[in-house]
Amino acid sequence: MFSNSRSGFTLIETIVVLAIGVFLFGLTIAYNRSSNDQLLVFTEQARIVGFLNRAKSFALEKRTGLAADICAFGIHFQPPVAGLDGQGSFILFQDLPNDGLSCPDGANGEFDGLAEQREVLPVDAKVEIEAFPGNVVFEPPYLQTSYAANYNELGLVKISVAGGFSSCAAVGPGGAVYSLECPDDFMIVQ
Repeated sequence: MFSNSRSGFTLIETIVVLAIGVFLFGLTIAYNRSSNDQLLVFTEQARIVGFLNRAKSFALEKRTGLAADICAFGIHFQPPVAGLDGQGSFILFQDLPNDGLSCPDGANGEFDGLAEQREVLPVDAKVEIEAFPGNVVFEPPYLQTSYAANYNELGLVKISVAGGFSSCAAVGPGGAVYSLECPDDFMIVQ
C-alpha cells in the first residue's frame, strides 16, 4: 500500500508567505524613514530652543551690568542663499546702540550686520525652516520680547522636512521659550 501524503508546503502557500514578508519589510522601511525624519526635526528644534535660551541668558547677563554697551540680545533667521550651500542659519546678535545714542533709545531690535553678530547656528540642509518674525529680541531688564510683527503674541519657528513632518519652537511674552505643535494656520507672509 502506497501512502499519498506529502510533507512540505505548496507553491501557493510559499508565495503567500513571501508576499506577507515583503509587505512587512516595506512597512518597516517606511516607518524607519519616518522616524529618521522625526528625529531630525526634533534634534533641530532642540538646537534652536537652546540657541534662543542662550540669547535670553545673555540678556539676563546684560541685566546684571556685565555688558553695559549692548542694548539687547536677539536671534535673526538667515534664510538659505541660492548658489551657496543651500543652508539657512540662526544668528545670535547683540543689538548695539545706533547713531551715538544710548540704550534703549539707540536700539532698533534688528540685526544690522557683522558688527552685531555674536554666534552662528547653521541649520541642517535637509530641514526647512520658517521663522516669524525674522528677528526675536530679548530686551533687559524684564526680558521683554519684541518682534518685527506678532503672531498671537508669539515668535514662531517652524522646523519641517520634505514629506510634511514638522514641529515648532515659540517665544512668548516675557521671554518664555518652548516647543509646541505648529498651528494649522501657520504660514509665513512676507
